Amino acid sequence: MLLMTACAAPEVPTVVPPTLLITDAASAIAAVKSQFALVAQIRQKAPGAIGATTDITAIERADGWDLVFWVGSGDCPAGCIDNRYYYFSAKKDGRVMQAGEYARIFNADKNSFDTTGAPLWGVPN
Repeated sequence: MLLMTACAAPEVPTVVPPTLLITDAASAIAAVKSQFALVAQIRQKAPGAIGATTDITAIERADGWDLVFWVGSGDCPAGCIDNRYYYFSAKKDGRVMQAGEYARIFNADKNSFDTTGAPLWGVPN
């Protein structure tokens, strides 16, 4: 007995064309925040602030901006023990994509840091 099954064509991801041009770092940050809820509450720290728990670094490129959203916790007045970095690219034509994540979290049981991901674009240094 020969059993034959039909193969369905693989699903093609839906591509939504950008609706907003990105003209500066502020609009790049806004575009990322509007599309990625995990960084929507992250704010840039005030210049010279000590003990900040969030920040955003914008690196201008010829075709847009690379953005690093940082969240720290655990004794931040002394420099934060735990640190998470979310990396995004926002292109001038409106395309936004997540490029990676990096975390360095203190593990009290091991008395060491657990790291996941890899830093990008020299952040953190």
